[in-house]
Parts: sequence; structure tokens; C-alpha cells
Amino acid sequence: MEAHVNVKLNFTEEIANSKEGGTEQQYPDDVTKPSQRKAEPVALLYELIEKTGINRWECAQVRSNKSVFERLNQEVAAAKMNEKPMKDNLYVAIEGDSPELWEQKKEALKTNSEKTRKGTLVMGEIGSFHFKNGKIKFRLKGIQQFFRMSEVQFRAMRTSYPRILRRIRKANGTLKNCRITFFGVISVGHICDVRIETMNLCLMSRDYIPCDSYLEVRVAHQLVKEGRKFLRVLRPMDVNSKYMADFELLDMGTRWVMEIFGMRTLEYLAVKKEKKIFWANTVGNNFWEWDVVNGLVKIPGFPPLPIVK
Repeated sequence: MEAHVNVKLNFTEEIANSKEGGTEQQYPDDVTKPSQRKAEPVALLYELIEKTGINRWECAQVRSNKSVFERLNQEVAAAKMNEKPMKDNLYVAIEGDSPELWEQKKEALKTNSEKTRKGTLVMGEIGSFHFKNGKIKFRLKGIQQFFRMSEVQFRAMRTSYPRILRRIRKANGTLKNCRITFFGVISVGHICDVRIETMNLCLMSRDYIPCDSYLEVRVAHQLVKEGRKFLRVLRPMDVNSKYMADFELLDMGTRWVMEIFGMRTLEYLAVKKEKKIFWANTVGNNFWEWDVVNGLVKIPGFPPLPIVK
């Protein structure tokens, strides 16, 4: 795997402390070939998830933080990012790892100047958090310190991740029915203090299936409970298609797509109508839907497995 990612890892204190919330300062050694198109960090997260097959569920799997993030770390160790070893600029936090690994990483990032900070991408599962007076701090499994969000980042979280924020507010310090993966840039200064510069959050089911909403989490849980094989779709399966399903069943002997409709805006309802026409023309009747928009609060039954003769 070789990725070209639009990520900046060097900062100045003047910019990092600005009211705008830290526009990153890029150094020349962060730049790759001008002709290369760079993706955003969240695209790298989904690429790693697909490469490791975490979005694919087979029967009788048992997953843990250690098994999932060790697989991700193995992919990182073999990959390149912006023509350099990915592991140099992406730290994967794994539950059970020695605290010394994170301390060594921080020490390696430590700068000699009060005016500069050096950053790295960090990936890991949020293990615990504190939410008080509109401020959040959280700890990743495998790292024994809390990361604190700035006010700017918290406002951005309310805009970009309202569903995740709702799950955090409902929980009492620890999530029980879902998981959240952090994927962002932290920086370290001359006194080894840690600061979040940018962040992406990914909602996941208990079994680490990436989801966009808690409705999808519920469907993923039910599919696992019933022993089904399925794929959480992260990119369109059809060439040149602007639509992709939420899930696809892998145990039907033919293609079956799954869609969850849960919003009521006029724009969303118009897209919903177009998507249903698209899937009717693509897979015919091999289409399962959960139409929460129309008040169907219970997950509909999944299509029965084909009878093997």
C-alpha cells in the first residue's frame, strides 16, 4: 500500500495558539511530487480498514482491540505514505502495549525550540472520556494519558460528528454498545506536552464494523447476532456509480444490498427516491431496507439464507 495524504506535521506556536484553532504550517519535507493527488487523512483510515478487511464480517469471528489494531499496525508497518515509511508518521495505539512505546514516540517528536511543534498521525480506540461544561478529554486504549480538545475542535465536533457526540453524552465515561476510533494529528513541543491539531472520528459497532450512524450500528449488531456474512460498504461497488449501499450481504449466493433511511429533509427524501430506483435497476428485488423515516422503529427481518440442495 502506498498512500499520498494531505497531512501536515510541522507547526509553529504562533499559529497553533491562534483563535482560528491552529492552521498547520507545512515544512518543505512534507511535500511530495506536485503532480500527485493527495487524499484527506480520513480517506487513509478507510483505506486501511478495507486493506485489512475489518469492514467484512464472517461467521464465528472474535475481535478485540488488540486483534483489530494489531492488524492495522501490520498494514501500516508495510506501507508507505508520501513516499516514506508510513510507520514513521502514524502511531497505532494498541491495548496492552507497553506505556514506554508512547513515551518513546513523544520523546522522538520533542522539539528544541519553543516556537515549533512536531506532529504525527495517531490511530486508536477511545477507551474513556470525561465530558464536563462543554469540554471533552479522552484517553485511547494503549496510551496512558488524556488528549484534550480545544474549544474550536469541540465546536467542529458538534458540526461534523453530532451522532458521535450524542453517544458520548449518553454514556457515563465509557461506551458500551459501540466504539469510536480516533484518527488525527497530535503535536509535541519542547516540553513534551501533547496537543490535538486535527481529528477524525469513526463510529464502530462492538465488533469494529465502521458505521455512519447508530442505526447502522444496530443493524451490524443484529447481522452478527444472526450469524450472517456481510460487508460494510465504504466505497461504491458499481463503476461510475454515485451511490453505494450501507451494507451488502455475502451469504445469499447473489448480490443483495442493504439500505437504512433515517432522515426527513426534502433533499434526503429526493435522494432516497433516486437511490431506490437505482437499486431496482441494478439488483432488482435483491434489496433490503429499513425505512426509519416512515416510523419503522424495529429492524425488519433479513432475507432468509438460500436453501442448499
